[in-house]
Amino acid sequence: MKKESKRRSVDEWRAIVIRAEAPGKTQREFCESEGITPSSLDYWRKKFDARGVVTAAKSKDAFIELRGFKRNAHWELEVVLPNGTMMRFGGDA
Repeated sequence: MKKESKRRSVDEWRAIVIRAEAPGKTQREFCESEGITPSSLDYWRKKFDARGVVTAAKSKDAFIELRGFKRNAHWELEVVLPNGTMMRFGGDA
């Protein structure tokens, strides 16, 4: 019987990748316990940089979802391009 695939958010994948780094299980054992394939885990490991941030240089997606903005809150966004150029944006919502 074919496994039913579950669509996971970027945040869920980030948590899975972090858990996968913990000692105790082989990659195969970990993936079986999470209900994911090793190739999916490898794909998402490559999408995140060392800080757990999805990087545009590692992503084929045209857009990266930004969440967590609250109304009437100060916000900041930092974008680092593949050539090292850094852009910072900010404001008050």
